[in-house]
Amino acid sequence: MRRTLITQFLALLMITALVLVVRAVADQSAAVALLETDPGLLNAASSLGLLLIGAWFAGQICSAISIPRITGYIVFGLIAGPDILNIVRKDQFVYLRTVNDLAIALIALTAGGEIRISFLKLQARAVAFVMFFQMTLVGVGVAIVMSFFPGSLGVLESDPSSARVAAAILLATVCTASSPAVLVAVISESRATGFMSQVAIAATVVKDLLLVIVFTVVIATTSSWLGVSGADAGHGAHGGGGGSLVWSLSKTLGGSLVAGVLFGIGLAWCTRRLRRHLPIVVVLSCFGMALVSQTLHFEALLVALIAGVLMENVWGEESEHLFKTIEELSLPVFCVFFAVAGTKIDLQALASLWDETVALVLIRAGFTWVGCWLGIRAAGARHERGARWMWTAFLPQAGVALVFVSIIERTFTEFEFAATLYSLVLGMIAIEELLGPVLLRFGLQRAGEIQGQGPAGTDRA
Repeated sequence: MRRTLITQFLALLMITALVLVVRAVADQSAAVALLETDPGLLNAASSLGLLLIGAWFAGQICSAISIPRITGYIVFGLIAGPDILNIVRKDQFVYLRTVNDLAIALIALTAGGEIRISFLKLQARAVAFVMFFQMTLVGVGVAIVMSFFPGSLGVLESDPSSARVAAAILLATVCTASSPAVLVAVISESRATGFMSQVAIAATVVKDLLLVIVFTVVIATTSSWLGVSGADAGHGAHGGGGGSLVWSLSKTLGGSLVAGVLFGIGLAWCTRRLRRHLPIVVVLSCFGMALVSQTLHFEALLVALIAGVLMENVWGEESEHLFKTIEELSLPVFCVFFAVAGTKIDLQALASLWDETVALVLIRAGFTWVGCWLGIRAAGARHERGARWMWTAFLPQAGVALVFVSIIERTFTEFEFAATLYSLVLGMIAIEELLGPVLLRFGLQRAGEIQGQGPAGTDRA
């Protein structure tokens, strides 16, 4: 094993060095000009290849030492990103967005396939109580604790008194979000199955969908408090009164639901008729979901999720072949998706607010644990295997939290706390992207849900 690890590590170094040399030569030559092609596009293409191959090698190395592969993907992306080697530059992110949208749709399809109506009927209490207490404890707890430290939130003495409350509530809402993508990736990689896995996926997905509504209301309310006009709620909901907010929200969620049903029907038909070409069908369908959602301002996560739920629970025979194909396609998609996420980790933001960031991570983790503990007990499921480690599923954060804090920064540009919250949340995401998958896999292992491994110790809460 040691020889294999050394070989893989050397191969990873050689590939990275080769790309660095080629990129340096290309920057010094007129090759790009002769091709009359956007240099950003050419560099993004080479970066995509490096991320795919390099992340795969890094994942193999991490897997060999019992660390989740996606941690390797993220770490390699961080190393290749703007803050270290600068192979993947910030101006390339726009060209990598399409791959990112494809990955989100594919991950959401997988998550939908993990939600079984029959299981939800049996464990509806557990899903509802875990979601409720986790959201409530994290949201209220973070808001109360952070409101006592306005300086850490970037609230100035010259700001109105409502700014401290608004900043604390906005940060608390962001902290409530989790990462369905990380959860699904770790569970898929570990082939985990059981009470913890299924309850965590259902609760995480439903919670983040509810958060879209909650965040829209919070943005509109805090904007009204602080007299901010043209608040961006992320879905075209601008501070134009309660009626426009409700209409925009209804359009987004209702349209996403209808689009998800239509894509689900289409996938069922294609799976039945074009079984030999399922990989092409899956890729084109995911691109279609991403493009339709972007054009019509729908939630791509919800569209793909609804399609996956329908495939699993309505067209069971077809779904078996579909999700087997998705599993085969997931490796390269996960490599690129999480490597790109790693390139966006801002080490400068993490360093500038190191103490506050670590404190926030610990506060959020503590309230997450308490919320899950209360939810499990309220549901009467504390004797279920895996209940004790449920909290580890809600620690990772990624896309949803990043979208929320980006909207906050755009909406409250005239207030100092907007930039501070942005840096603070980026630092928190960096830590939880790196440590969250490791803790989640540890929790699944302790719960005895990873195939081929028994429970490591008692799991009674």
